[in-house]
Amino acid sequence: MYEDETVVETHEEWALRKQRERMVVSMRQAHEALIRSGLHQTALDTIAAIQDPVEQLLAENYFHKANEFERGNALLVTMAVNMGMTDEDLDDLFRLAATL
Repeated sequence: MYEDETVVETHEEWALRKQRERMVVSMRQAHEALIRSGLHQTALDTIAAIQDPVEQLLAENYFHKANEFERGNALLVTMAVNMGMTDEDLDDLFRLAATL
C-alpha cells in the first residue's frame, strides 16, 4: 500500500465499528457475563499467565477495579485474543452483559 492511499470502510464496517464504540457495560455486568459464559476462570488464568509484572498488575487492576468495561479497550481486546476469543465472540459477550 502506498502512503497516500486512503482505506475506505464499507457501510457495514462503519456500522460495526460504531456499534462497538458504544458497547460499554458495568463491572458487574461484565463479570456476570463471563461467569454465565463459563469464561470467568479463563479470564483470571489469562491474567495470571501474563509474564510482565507491570502488565499483569495493569490487567488485574482493570479486571477487578474498573467501573466499566469498554469494548474497544486495548487491554480488554488483547485479553480476549489471549483467551482464544474472536471479535464476534467478544461482541456477543458484550451483548449478553448489556442484558444483565
